[in-house]
Amino acid sequence: MGQRYSPVMCAVGCGDGEFYLPGGICIDGSNNLYVADEGNNRIQKLSNRGLCVGSFTWGDADYFISDVAYDYVNHQLLVPRACNRHGEQKN
Repeated sequence: MGQRYSPVMCAVGCGDGEFYLPGGICIDGSNNLYVADEGNNRIQKLSNRGLCVGSFTWGDADYFISDVAYDYVNHQLLVPRACNRHGEQKN
């Protein structure tokens, strides 16, 4: 049987465990859940118990993060190139 996750109660907002326009999600090799939080321009990391255990961003308000993936071969988190509000990719 696969890993079980606790239900995550989410609210709209910008605090830990809150999301504004959540997008892509993935699970890493340690069963942590990552959520691309486009409206807050960040990736949030949640434990399998639904607790926010971290987040990160590009630090560039002109670009937003909309997806995330996990590479199980190289054990790394992958975030596709961010696009600005006009669809232009960040270099």
